[in-house]
Amino acid sequence: WTTTLLATDGNEAGDGEEWDVDDDPYWPTQPNGMWIDATASKRDVALTSPAFTITSATAKLKFWNVFETEPGWDGGVLEIQIDNGEWKDIIVAGGAFTSGGYNGELQDSPNPLSFRNSWTGKDEFETNVNLPAGAAGKSIRLRWRYGSDVGDDRDGWGIDTVVVTN
Repeated sequence: WTTTLLATDGNEAGDGEEWDVDDDPYWPTQPNGMWIDATASKRDVALTSPAFTITSATAKLKFWNVFETEPGWDGGVLEIQIDNGEWKDIIVAGGAFTSGGYNGELQDSPNPLSFRNSWTGKDEFETNVNLPAGAAGKSIRLRWRYGSDVGDDRDGWGIDTVVVTN
């Protein structure tokens, strides 16, 4: 797993700029989950899985999703890269949420994810996704991208218990 700062408002990277291992006891799978703090600055930060091969056209992804972001302005998305191609939103690539999908669109702002459907506001639930059938037999990587503007900051976004079934 890697964490990458894709864009910022020009300030130096520091606390809260990357995804971190979080050992809060509320994670469903102890001892920890992955967390990114929300800040009142423009950011685009990705948590990326290692590459792995999907063997079935009916492969599924599930993970625990908890977030408290500035509603409509800050939020997170799930993207997929198939066979080292371009990164695409999981829905654009042919995937489908079966539960716990995006809950809002990000507004026009300095947020690098503006105008995209995302997880925004405050909630927690298990997210279930049918992975794109076209990924069967191919190497994929998944990434969770968090984007924020320069407005209010809130708590942040976390994921845990990531499971892929073929």
